[in-house]
Amino acid sequence: MVLRRIDSSFDDRLLSPAIKKYKQEVLKKLEEKLRSAEDVSEAHGFARETLESNIFDLWKSLFDEEPTPRVVRTRILSDLFTPILGKPVHSEIHALPVCSPYILGKDFAMQELKEEVVRLGVELSLYIAESMFLLCDNIRMMLRFCYRLWRDAKRDLIGDSPVVERLLRVIHYVYTKDIKPKNGVYQNGGNNSAHWGLISRTSESFVAGFRDLDSLVLFLRAGEICGREFMSSIKEEVEKVGEKLLFVKAVSEANGFARDVMESNFLDLWKSLFDKEAKEATLTLKAIKNGILRDLFLPLYNEAP
Repeated sequence: MVLRRIDSSFDDRLLSPAIKKYKQEVLKKLEEKLRSAEDVSEAHGFARETLESNIFDLWKSLFDEEPTPRVVRTRILSDLFTPILGKPVHSEIHALPVCSPYILGKDFAMQELKEEVVRLGVELSLYIAESMFLLCDNIRMMLRFCYRLWRDAKRDLIGDSPVVERLLRVIHYVYTKDIKPKNGVYQNGGNNSAHWGLISRTSESFVAGFRDLDSLVLFLRAGEICGREFMSSIKEEVEKVGEKLLFVKAVSEANGFARDVMESNFLDLWKSLFDKEAKEATLTLKAIKNGILRDLFLPLYNEAP
């Protein structure tokens, strides 16, 4: 019913996971309950393959413009329920409301968009971490890359951005937990990282992805479900970065990048994005942010001009 309303339509990216969820949560449960009695139904004459073709033709007409004639519907109701009620049935079956909550859920579109935003935030974070591992042969170049990325992502943004804050925390987590203990600290001078040319070409896609993600989050936090154009552009930028890093995947893994381990940590970070309790601009978090900035970028600030 939802799909037949032009002004209440969902795009394919939202509808596909909804259908998948419906299959898992409804159809699978029905199948599990009926499986134990499968022999009995077949003994009573149930022939699945024969019925399937006939039922398929019936459901194919679901989106046809012509409704079932009233006289046909009344005859069907009488054939079915007169033996039970003892009198002819003339009332019609009431249709489900157009925006039925029984399958997609009242807040389906909003929830699906939020889950997709979290997934894209995790994916971008993983690519940031992988880039840092590729640049870890030169800590100075790696920090410069991270600083420019953070600076450009937050440029012209009004107030604190929950998306850019998470970008900064991802950078700090990877640097302090994995790269600094294994590869040493910042050193001035020396040659560029072996992969600087490749990683520097991902900066534009990273910045565009995080900025569009921030815009989409602002829409969703305000209770709006518009802004799907941002979703398409974010996915496009994520794919661009993924294509570039695919060729050096073996190198990043040899340097210690473990996608599966990091993914669970980043998921916990991004899942709080829409929590009502999450207050990004408290004095405590600002103090933490200042400490992170000192840990990461103070050596760059102290460089001689």
